[in-house]
Amino acid sequence: SGQQSVSGHNASNSQVMTERVAVVGGGMFGITSAVELARSGHDVTLYERCVDILIGTSGSNHWRLHRGYHYPQSDATARETQKAEPLFRARYKDAVIKDESHYYAIAKESWVSPAEYTDFLDAHDLEYTKCDLDLVNDERIEQTLAVEENHVCPEQLRSLCWDELEKSGVGIELGTHVSGLEELREYDHVVIATYAHINSILPEGHTLRRRYKFEVCEVPIVALPERYLDNNIIVVYGPFMSTDHWGSTDHFAMGDYHHMRHHSTTGYEPDIPKRYASLVNEGLIDDPDFSNFQAFREHGQQYIPGVANAVHIGSLFTIRTILPDVDQTDARPTLVRQAGDVTTVFGGKLATSVQTAKQVVDKVETVNE
Repeated sequence: SGQQSVSGHNASNSQVMTERVAVVGGGMFGITSAVELARSGHDVTLYERCVDILIGTSGSNHWRLHRGYHYPQSDATARETQKAEPLFRARYKDAVIKDESHYYAIAKESWVSPAEYTDFLDAHDLEYTKCDLDLVNDERIEQTLAVEENHVCPEQLRSLCWDELEKSGVGIELGTHVSGLEELREYDHVVIATYAHINSILPEGHTLRRRYKFEVCEVPIVALPERYLDNNIIVVYGPFMSTDHWGSTDHFAMGDYHHMRHHSTTGYEPDIPKRYASLVNEGLIDDPDFSNFQAFREHGQQYIPGVANAVHIGSLFTIRTILPDVDQTDARPTLVRQAGDVTTVFGGKLATSVQTAKQVVDKVETVNE
């Protein structure tokens, strides 16, 4: 510390102190924060416990680039994703999958009526077209809307992230588990972006430690009838389930609010039952010992008939981490918090990662002003 560098992040010509920064966590929030810090003139090293980036929770999701459609019960989350999505899209445009159709189907027993939902969309200037869709069961669906939303290809995104990391000069330490702040004493600032393990590096009593809800979740990957290809369907609100194209493959990632959760606890650290230890964040498990796939299929086919013919390819298991008091709103805020020379990043939705990285730079640079 002490070397001077002109920050590429700040619009002004003022100089900022070059910091040695350790970023812990090689998911989207850690990667984008590391790159943005390096571009701003800081000396950055990224630590990731896995053998590659985007392997943990970042690699075990539906890869939907949310714009706000999903959150009529949380205006704050809708606004945040809607504002942030264009920044992500501009940064990683080559990873955004185009030429697909996306639908939100409102179930007849939904606690948000079609009129209430379209009022929400109108209030947020979110585009939609009412349509008849023969891929859903009209006896269970009140209204279907075609919307403007996209997915991200994880393979292409990983390639783009590696390119950014290398070009920005970020040091990379893969396969390196950081268990405490004392291991990072050589750095001026530490950024923790480890999602489910956000508390693990912080000592007991640290002001940035907080309680979260940790859920061991399953995402079945399936093959669906050919007529479902290029069509992505989310059934809302209450009997939530979804069929999302999975990356660049012809397979689908299934979602189901009722059946995706295998285990749930609230506290400072995730509690993973031993039987799931070998499944969590290990990529696609071809034939998992524990799977709720049959329940996914039985429930989902009531609303999306083609799910009755779903063929189970395998399942992804991960730890979903949310705030403990959001069951009624389903809010997914992205939280950037700081205490002294430590900043924590609790990621909400993928789309907010680029916007969040700029906030992280501001936090790091503000400490020494």
